[in-house]
Amino acid sequence: MEINENSVVRTVLTYKVNDELFAIDVINVISILEVCPVTKVPMAPPYIKGLINHSGNILPLIDLRIRFGLPEKNITNDTCIIVLKIKIDNELVSLGVQVDSVQDIFEIDTQKIESYPSVGTKYNSKFISGVYKTENMLLILLDLEKFLSNEKNVLLQSTVS
Repeated sequence: MEINENSVVRTVLTYKVNDELFAIDVINVISILEVCPVTKVPMAPPYIKGLINHSGNILPLIDLRIRFGLPEKNITNDTCIIVLKIKIDNELVSLGVQVDSVQDIFEIDTQKIESYPSVGTKYNSKFISGVYKTENMLLILLDLEKFLSNEKNVLLQSTVS
């Protein structure tokens, strides 16, 4: 990657959901886990798979496929849980997100991030902070903080239930 003096480099973790490539800042990533046992939470929304135990901490687990409105998929050897710490409405929240696969870590030049089109796309543009194009791929930069802000109360309640 060519970096100029005005560039701001951001390191992102890429992951797939339904063959689409997404990215999130590595600063938010605590760990990446294989799929582990999940304790169901009664009356939780369908996209909240339940609770997981991560190093003694009980965390809600969100299935991004279901949250995107996609059909549930059988777990494969590639299915992973990304454990994140993100700020939602000025409160730090730890949670796990189940994705189809984790791909790689990249450094991207923030000056080359483009706007996500607001029409003709399958994802709500208010949850996408931008797209990053290279010769080989297109990364969708999901803004998980906005994406999950409506669920803050559900996430916090599920960890204390």
